Amino acid sequence: MPIRTMPRALTIPSATSIMTERWRLPARGEGRGVARTLYRIIKSQQATPDDFRSQQELGAPLRSTSPEAIAAYDGVSVFATAAQARAANALPRKPIGTHLATLTIADALLAGKDPAIRVQRTFAQREGHHTLWGDKRIMHRCVTGTEAV
Repeated sequence: MPIRTMPRALTIPSATSIMTERWRLPARGEGRGVARTLYRIIKSQQATPDDFRSQQELGAPLRSTSPEAIAAYDGVSVFATAAQARAANALPRKPIGTHLATLTIADALLAGKDPAIRVQRTFAQREGHHTLWGDKRIMHRCVTGTEAV
């Protein structure tokens, strides 16, 4: 009579392990070749993953029911130039933060059918405004420098 073996137990990976296996977190400033530089206002000199939390993740109310605002609600705001980010921070309302983070996003993170980070030009009335969608830890790893606003 043949000996039967028991099937191995299935292990289900966590969402975090799936993300890091699927998209390896780049080393800080990694990305030889083509890269995209964008700017984000943050609250302190040292950038953290929490600086890349969306308005939805922060629990902020949705300001508008326009399709563009709804789409951007789970992304984070960035700007094409440092000057545009500073100008947005200087608008007559509560400032966004005290420092400017420079993000250098390697093309490899933006490429493919299901990129690690997705970027789109949004809110045409706000000069240079773009929205990023993706894992806040990956965005944080793209920070190559910070400076006071």
